[in-house]
Amino acid sequence: MVEGRGAGPPEEPAPFLVTFSELSDAARNRRRGPLRRGALFASGVNLRLLKHVPTDETVYSVLGTSVMLTAIVAAAASGVAAGYLTTGQAQLNPVTVSCGIAFGLFIFMLDRTLVKAPLNPYRFEPAIF
Repeated sequence: MVEGRGAGPPEEPAPFLVTFSELSDAARNRRRGPLRRGALFASGVNLRLLKHVPTDETVYSVLGTSVMLTAIVAAAASGVAAGYLTTGQAQLNPVTVSCGIAFGLFIFMLDRTLVKAPLNPYRFEPAIF
């Protein structure tokens, strides 16, 4: 007797396979750590929107991380530059530290504004939010 394609009971999927809907639900319900939440804040993404599109979370966390790193480098460079300007050498004092922090915050806000503003924004229906 020759078995055809439709003969026998249907095969069940292997128990170790995860369906796309299960993976999507896991991504929506995943708890974020403080660094990832900070990176998402720095990217300026709407967190309610990420619940509907969880696959974009990595993209926005990379953007936010680059914004934070740029601000940190700007703060360090500004502090060193202020030290050379005031004392002639790279020296930490309250003036150089405050200049570094102020310039780092300025660069952070500027970069966050540039990253947050999309070139072609998609308009969702109000019912989604």
